[in-house]
Order: sequence, then structure tokens, then C-alpha cells
Amino acid sequence: MTNDIEFTKFSSIFCFAFLFSLCARGQAPAVRNALKKVEYDANLGSVLDAPRSPKQRSAAKTKEFSTGLFLYADGVGGNIRLALNDNHYGSWRLGFRSIQHEKEVKQRKGPEFREYGLLRPYVFGKINCLYELQLGYDIDVFELPLIVEGASVLTFSFSGGAVVRAEKPVYLLLLVEDSSQNRHAISASYFGSNSENYLNNSNIIGADRWMKGVSESKIHPGFYFEPALAIMLSGGGRYVTRCLVGVNFSYSIKPVQILALHRGKNFLTTFMVGISFGLKHTE
Repeated sequence: MTNDIEFTKFSSIFCFAFLFSLCARGQAPAVRNALKKVEYDANLGSVLDAPRSPKQRSAAKTKEFSTGLFLYADGVGGNIRLALNDNHYGSWRLGFRSIQHEKEVKQRKGPEFREYGLLRPYVFGKINCLYELQLGYDIDVFELPLIVEGASVLTFSFSGGAVVRAEKPVYLLLLVEDSSQNRHAISASYFGSNSENYLNNSNIIGADRWMKGVSESKIHPGFYFEPALAIMLSGGGRYVTRCLVGVNFSYSIKPVQILALHRGKNFLTTFMVGISFGLKHTE
């Protein structure tokens, strides 16, 4: 188990390094385009195309739409950002992610069980699939130009809002005996009358269809908070790319449980890295 946790941490660090390298590769053309815009006043020797002041930026109207993919320490996800405001310090965000337990280990039965059904991989002891929908608002606390305006900008932002968690029961194909001691396969969840067989690995054939149990999902509202550090590349044009790293904190009013042998939790904390692409227009 320790090796799995270390591998997850190593994968997160490797992915962030890879995303950072993508940003670095796209920075050179952006710098060249930005430097072409710089003009010097012969009398004052100052830069006329200098970055706008915070007061000037707050008066600008910005429209932005972007979508991104994110890797969490406990799963994967994505989001959509939409800004239709009178300044470019904030935007609405709709995000989705799937959450896994750090102790999850997938298994698959051998061909001797094939006569009972499809041998789909399963996680022993997993009783719920957990998903999270986040709707919130992003606020950029500060912007620090790394080179010149239009090239790349370092931002620190906070995101917060409402969260909805969904617990979907996991159904497995189990081997049971009838009154004639004949063995056959049934589909069952942990919350039914076959909970004992559910936790008996020798009686498990494999996972049932993912759609099984969707109508039985439980919804738990809550809230989330996410501070993040991002490098934003705009290239002086309408296209914008962000590479982000941060921490996601989320809370639900009722505890959520993924594995039967581990207690449910209200509060979840996870490290995340991601990249997003979009369009931006500033008036």
C-alpha cells in the first residue's frame, strides 16, 4: 500500500513538471510577440506599452471562456471557467471530479469464473463510487508579470463555492448457492441482504455494469475552498493557457464512505495539478 501512495505522489509531481514544460515551450513565441509591441519615448526613455495599473485593469471589460483537465491525488476531474465581468479578477467555475480512496487496489478473477459472467475488474471492499460537482467563483488576488505584458503572468487565486457529492452504490457479481446447493451468479450491493457475501473475496466474480445503482445514489451538499498558483500564458492575443498547482478542500454535511472497512469522512483534502485552455477578450 505504501508503494501505491508513493507512486501517486510521484505521478502528481511528474505531471506538474510535464505541464510546466509545456508552458515553458509556449513562452518563447509569446515573448517575441510582446517585445515587438514595446515602444520607447525618445525624450523620456520610458516604455509606452508598459503593463496597465490595477486601476486601469479594473476599468477594463473582460470576457473569457476556458476548459481544463486536472489530476488530483485522489482522482481526476475537469472544469469550465466563464468570465463576463467588468474586470478580469474573477470568473465563475463549474467543476467535476471523481474521488478514489488511497487504499483502492483493482483485482480480476481468473478464467475459471468466466462461465458465470464477464470478468470485469473490481476493488475488494469498495461499496460506493464517489463523485463531486463544484460551482464557485475564482478571484485573482494578484498578478505578477514574469517578463512583459502579453508574455506570461504569475497569479495567485482563491476559489470557493458550493459542492454536491454523489455516492453511487457499487454492484458486484457474486456467487451464491440456492436451496439445491447449485451455485449461480447474482448482482448485489453491500447495502442489500448479501452484505456478507459482498466482503467474501472467494464469492466475487467481478464488477457489474457501472450504470447499476445510479438511481440509488445519495446526494450530500457542502462547500469547497481551493487556493492555487498559476502561470498564465496569453501570448498577447486572444488565446490563454493556464498551468495550475494547488490544494482542494471540500466538506459535506454528511460523511461519505468509499470502502467498507474505512470510516466515512466529511472533510476531504487533496493536492491537484492541471492545465486549461481558452479564449479571452479584453476591451
